[in-house]
Amino acid sequence: MGEMLDIYDNNRIKMGAAQARGRKRKKAENILVVMVLIFNEAGEMLIQKRSPYAIWSPDMWTMTAGGAVLAGETPTKAASRELYEELGIKIDFTNSRLKFTMTDKNAFLDYFIVRANVDLSTLNVPNEEVAAAKWASKEEMLTMIDRGECMPYRKSFLEFCFDCADMMECTLTK
Repeated sequence: MGEMLDIYDNNRIKMGAAQARGRKRKKAENILVVMVLIFNEAGEMLIQKRSPYAIWSPDMWTMTAGGAVLAGETPTKAASRELYEELGIKIDFTNSRLKFTMTDKNAFLDYFIVRANVDLSTLNVPNEEVAAAKWASKEEMLTMIDRGECMPYRKSFLEFCFDCADMMECTLTK
């Protein structure tokens, strides 16, 4: 059996039994998704280039890491899992608060922001999902969006994420 996801109503209340990932959801059926954004002391975001074989956004540069929260999993556990699966970075989010939540079509997106000077040579890339990783400034990411190299984030949203990077909620662990 594939991955199972809890389904939530529009008020973020679990609706019952978990359902298989990829199943088409009705209008009022939502999943939880976590996003982790890592910024260094220079104010750059750690970004990843998705593998050409990745299901989601192949060959595109995206924010640090993220993915669906599995059935029975907390957003903090999912943030730790996704970051480790995609980049090999271990961060304990247990006592962390998410920075902000957004809604998207059929999803609640929980954003965690971390300030850490990650050494790119220690990352577990390339792998099945991620082809490469690098540090990028806000200006570089905006240019990458214009050139079609990066996910087409709304520029105002990307600027908001960089503005939010001033406050750190967790630390890098070895």
